[in-house]
Amino acid sequence: MKKIIFVLSFIGIAFMGFAQMNMAVNAKAPKPITLPSDSFDAEGYKVDLYYLAHASLVIAIRDGQETTWVYVDPVSRMGETDIDYSVLPEADLVLYTHDHPDHIDKKALEQHATDRTMIIAPFSCRGMVDQAKVTQNAEYLLNDKVYKYGNSSVPIFVKAVPAYNTTKGREQFHPKGKGNGYMLTIGKKWTLYIAGDTEPIPEMADFAKEFQIEVALLPVNQPYTMTPEQFESAVKVLKPHVVIPYHMGDTKMDKAIIRVKKNFGTDIRFHEELR
Repeated sequence: MKKIIFVLSFIGIAFMGFAQMNMAVNAKAPKPITLPSDSFDAEGYKVDLYYLAHASLVIAIRDGQETTWVYVDPVSRMGETDIDYSVLPEADLVLYTHDHPDHIDKKALEQHATDRTMIIAPFSCRGMVDQAKVTQNAEYLLNDKVYKYGNSSVPIFVKAVPAYNTTKGREQFHPKGKGNGYMLTIGKKWTLYIAGDTEPIPEMADFAKEFQIEVALLPVNQPYTMTPEQFESAVKVLKPHVVIPYHMGDTKMDKAIIRVKKNFGTDIRFHEELR
């Protein structure tokens, strides 16, 4: 059965200080549910992560009454679920990791972007962004380039970092240099690592030295991204305080979660909606 996700009251989430978003699934017989979320303190700013599906999420960065809305890889359909972005808050900043259809589509972009929305993406996404014709504000970042978002009272920096496959026979899924991961730094040091579609890569050792990674979103599904064992090795290198597996597909994570908690003491936030 096809599902449609509607947000019932986005006005409330724009001004409330806690991470709840009331939604309904199935248009014919809506039942309110709580959209899964996590909240973090980022140097006095509040950061709420709302999980839509697979690799799509919304980040609310709050400074008192001001909220900056950041969308990551928004798509209008995932599997049998349609997501209606037109009733979500307008995007201030959109981060696209690459051009695969489970990470970018024109319909979602047209629903949540305005002429003031800033889009950050690799060059592979340019065609889709141009087709949508909703904003002229786009920065196409190569790996290691940094963008400072200036329309917020909160200091927000976005650095594009490599994301690619390394296992022999998988390189064609995400070739090196085509897609991005992102380091989203809020304030002076607090950093959220959005890995994009990648396996563990040598550059992760440099990420751990350069950034204070508070939260890491790491993809786990075969054969396209990490295995559970690779997920563990990435956590070991990156040393985040919190790790969130996403883009999981049907991957079984139970054993990996137990081992990561036991071996590294890392806080793991697991959400079924991120499959």
